Amino acid sequence: MTITKSQLTALLENVRHKRVMVIGDLMVDEYLSGSVRRISPEAPVPVVNVEKRELRLGGAANVAFNLAALGCKTELVGVVGEDNMGRHLADMLIGKGMADAGLIRDPSRPTTLKTRIMADSQHITRVDHEISHYVNATTESQILTHCQKRIPEVDGIILQDYNKGVLTPKVIESIIAFANRHNILVAVDPKKVNFLNYKNVTVFKPNLKEAEEATGLDFGSDSLLPGSGQKLREMLSCEAVLVTRGPKGMALIDEDFYNVPTQARNVAEVSGAGDTVISTFTAFRLAGASLRESAYLANVAAGYVVEQVGIVPIT
Repeated sequence: MTITKSQLTALLENVRHKRVMVIGDLMVDEYLSGSVRRISPEAPVPVVNVEKRELRLGGAANVAFNLAALGCKTELVGVVGEDNMGRHLADMLIGKGMADAGLIRDPSRPTTLKTRIMADSQHITRVDHEISHYVNATTESQILTHCQKRIPEVDGIILQDYNKGVLTPKVIESIIAFANRHNILVAVDPKKVNFLNYKNVTVFKPNLKEAEEATGLDFGSDSLLPGSGQKLREMLSCEAVLVTRGPKGMALIDEDFYNVPTQARNVAEVSGAGDTVISTFTAFRLAGASLRESAYLANVAAGYVVEQVGIVPIT
């Protein structure tokens, strides 16, 4: 498949007129970068002399950032703690031209923080600060109240699930039902816990491992993938399934099957590639691209971002 420059220009212009709501688990990605010159005398581990600290939008916030970078009008809904990282996340959103009105503050939970320690451009380790159980009933009600007020004003919704507790079964069911009543596109980036709760959505985008673990079907075999994809599509009653397959690219299953070979070249980091896929696919689909064209462009975008060190948006 090819997309001409004039086609892409027209699609990007259309993207600018679309509003997308992203609902899901918010995170702050912290990067501590430095160099290693010695091994610790306390244990056989490298000592990283930190020279740079950087905070970036992560999780559902990175999906919203990708959409905004493509030109979409973007709304973000999720939960942060009453803490410094929650305030940093709000400040980063505002600094990148997005609103923080959809941030629900829950003093009983910390803002999810993922700290990556890098040395000489190598990923040494990651430290996570998080609570992953479902949000309480009060916070759940606040999420639904905000979403139901805003959903009639948007063109599409992305449910971005990292199993950190924002997308409860009630939130999932309510949002999908409300969106369907308003004929709004719903795209889902799932995780294992709620995998089969996302029924009657437009596009369902698992990765290969998630799809196999949740269903027991074979998504790795080229010969069995089309049939497995159709079975999953039937389980969820969705329009299309888009399976990301790492170095094998992606597969789109709707009424037919479309294999999308990988576009990656020199892979530096795969974190955040799925965020780019779901946001790019959704943006171009809303802009008038076909399912196949949207999958093709999302694959090109993912190939670009995995070449970059750290989690970065497509532009």
